[in-house]
Amino acid sequence: ELERLWGAALRVIRSCRLTGLLMSDEALFRSFDADGDGMVGEEDFVAFFKTASAAGTKCAANGALAVTTEEHCRVGRNGETGKNQDCLGQKPTEHPVSEGAATKPEMETGDAASLTPQALSAVFRYLIEGSGTDVLSRETLLQLTRVYYKVVQETALTSEMSVKETKTLRRLELGEVLEALEGPEKEPFADVLRVRARAMTDMAEGWTTVMGNQGTVFLEEG
Repeated sequence: ELERLWGAALRVIRSCRLTGLLMSDEALFRSFDADGDGMVGEEDFVAFFKTASAAGTKCAANGALAVTTEEHCRVGRNGETGKNQDCLGQKPTEHPVSEGAATKPEMETGDAASLTPQALSAVFRYLIEGSGTDVLSRETLLQLTRVYYKVVQETALTSEMSVKETKTLRRLELGEVLEALEGPEKEPFADVLRVRARAMTDMAEGWTTVMGNQGTVFLEEG
């Protein structure tokens, strides 16, 4: 049961990362570390999901709108939304989530409903069990929430998101593992799903295609 609940929580976090709401490691950790002490305690962990819900974050629905403001406006240092003085009066901006962008990882029905404060507290204790500490470090949290892809069909790693204005950095070989850094999002000219990623073999960074416009899958999560 705890593994199922952690899976539900992880899908929420990863969907936010992949749709660009909490894209960077620093933004994600800052959102968890509401009190700014450099560690994530049980209260921080539970509050993250409450804060995301209060901010109106919609990460899961395929083709939905992701409603955001600047990162520091969404989540203040005290864990409340909209409290930074330089954000007062700003309205959220809407960014369309590209079709298919949130399907990996796919949200399951009832994920949000199952993540009650009591359930999240239990998940947090499950995550720190045997660690000898009652907090999650930055390194541990980010390791738990990173998204990886495996190359299932050879494709190119390129310099730009656009397929029209880019150059090939190198070929991605079958079986290579990539860490997602940004996206995936729809490339408007070729109508393909693209992600910015880092290759684990040589740390090369660039853009590559997750799925072609005819449905060909080049990368699979996992």
